[in-house]
Amino acid sequence: MAIRTVLHLELTDNCNFNCSFCKSVRRQNKATLDYDVALRCLDVMKDQTIHGIYLNSVQFNGSGEALLYPRLDEMIVEARKRFSMAEFVTNGSLLTEERIERLLNTDIDMIEISLTGVIPEVYQYFQGSGIPYEQCVKQLDRVINNVKTLLRKRDEMGKNTYIRLRYIRDRKLGSYQHFKDYVKYWKDSGVDEIFVTALWDMARHPKANSKNFKVIRCHCMNSPMKINADGNVFSCANNHDIHRYSFGNVNDTPLEEIVNSEAFIQDKANKMTCDLNRVPKTCLSCEARAYRKFSEEIRNMRRRIFFKKPVKSFFYRFFGIMDICYERFNRNDTFHKYFWAYMCRMTKKKHDEFQQQHLRTEGEHR
Repeated sequence: MAIRTVLHLELTDNCNFNCSFCKSVRRQNKATLDYDVALRCLDVMKDQTIHGIYLNSVQFNGSGEALLYPRLDEMIVEARKRFSMAEFVTNGSLLTEERIERLLNTDIDMIEISLTGVIPEVYQYFQGSGIPYEQCVKQLDRVINNVKTLLRKRDEMGKNTYIRLRYIRDRKLGSYQHFKDYVKYWKDSGVDEIFVTALWDMARHPKANSKNFKVIRCHCMNSPMKINADGNVFSCANNHDIHRYSFGNVNDTPLEEIVNSEAFIQDKANKMTCDLNRVPKTCLSCEARAYRKFSEEIRNMRRRIFFKKPVKSFFYRFFGIMDICYERFNRNDTFHKYFWAYMCRMTKKKHDEFQQQHLRTEGEHR
């Protein structure tokens, strides 16, 4: 199994941080997705295809702090009944030892901690925005200690949960220069992977000039949709904060009706084109769209650094390789055609295998 296709389900957009790069900070009306509504979304998407692709993983959260959702543990358990994998993103500040044990007991497949910097000055710029330096130092120490506790408890409990750190590589305040120190710090800690991403440099590549760039196909093919905490449904996990681009709201319209609508289907088809006249407006200002001029810099700054070899390591490593290949070669029509067919075939195979395994498990419990 080499393809991880993700349903992004944002349970809440409330957060206890004020990160400078986060879209959640700019939202005026904070929301929390109703538990029963979220379950209905999982029930619909477990057998639903998006542009021919089955989804095999659920990721909580998008912009808010997942650990602020009161029934996260239950939601993870329910997700794993319906999908091959479940994972969530956190800033790490609420990972107490008792909370870690509860999360690991759900058999969560991956926990991603957003942590830019082990140096207070770097961390304060990205994730300690608006708080005094002394408080930022304490916050950073707490998060680092929580990550170490998570790694220790995982080993003590014999779990295979994949631990990934996300680092923003940017030229501001030494984030770019201190990256080697960051890698060296975590190298022997037990962390499985450091996923490095980059921010759009507004000064060097203004979004207003993006129409002058040559467009290549969207490389976020593995993240075909997202449901926000307020119920709005988007066809992409990246541009999900402009409500006029929403295809509907699960609080008002059944999700199956939304994803099978002509507008949603056509939008997914248009995202895969190189024709600038057909590219959806939401994509014209997206850094993940990788306009040729900017994509060279993005690809040089993005990295996937693997440390350990746990049970799930091969899957995540191979997916990383496939992701990078698609980024670099998706301008070629022949490559895109065969790669997309491969994705459809492999995700269906994984879906069928999971369903058969689930039926066998249910039969054993009767």
